[in-house]
Amino acid sequence: MIKLQLPSQTAVDVWAVDLDTKELAHYEAFLSVDEQERASRFRFERDRHRYIVGRGCLRYLVGQYLAISPAKIVFAYNDYGKPYLRAQPEQPDLRFNVTHSQQFALLGLTWGRRLGVDIEVIRPFADLADLVSRFFAPEEVSVWKTVQPAQQIEAFLYGWTRKEAFIKAIGDGLSYPLDQFVVSLHPSEQARLIAIGNSLSAAQNWKVISLRPFPQTIAAIVVENSEDTNIKNQWQRLRNKR
Repeated sequence: MIKLQLPSQTAVDVWAVDLDTKELAHYEAFLSVDEQERASRFRFERDRHRYIVGRGCLRYLVGQYLAISPAKIVFAYNDYGKPYLRAQPEQPDLRFNVTHSQQFALLGLTWGRRLGVDIEVIRPFADLADLVSRFFAPEEVSVWKTVQPAQQIEAFLYGWTRKEAFIKAIGDGLSYPLDQFVVSLHPSEQARLIAIGNSLSAAQNWKVISLRPFPQTIAAIVVENSEDTNIKNQWQRLRNKR
């Protein structure tokens, strides 16, 4: 296997994974006992397969970055189910986040800063206008209504993935109200966090970038900012690096 390294302390690596890969046994070997037990409880084989590949890929990547065996990695979970690495003596502060939609997954990794990722398959939504009005901030609703009908699903997913990535970055899950912060969502507008509550300055502490890791998906990554943050705008399929 190829040894992977993040290029610098300010970089973010983003990995795209097709969870329907046929290399199931390769990733299953990395799982812990509790992960194997969880996999066995899935009712449908497709869901079991995708869980194994997703968790196996995460273990493989974390193990490569930290130069340890994937099977020896110990995860802990916050109150909202977000996994993180248990602190170990002299272990670098590697942070990560994982997302998936249907067969597609995205994994983000960086050093010492909070980050969140989200991916969604582009698909029709029933009552799309109702979803926007229920979950988006008033400013976002106003912008969404200006979008041409043919682009409204895309605009919704731009907004949704950026919002999901942000609440995953802060670790609060859906307990953090989605209408209490504002993101850009118009297809012609740059990805950014505009305001958190009434604060424009707080939003400047975060960097947002939209990704299209697969043609039929829209994704976003949100990471605590610094002047020299380098979020890779290119990603590599994990299967091409093994």
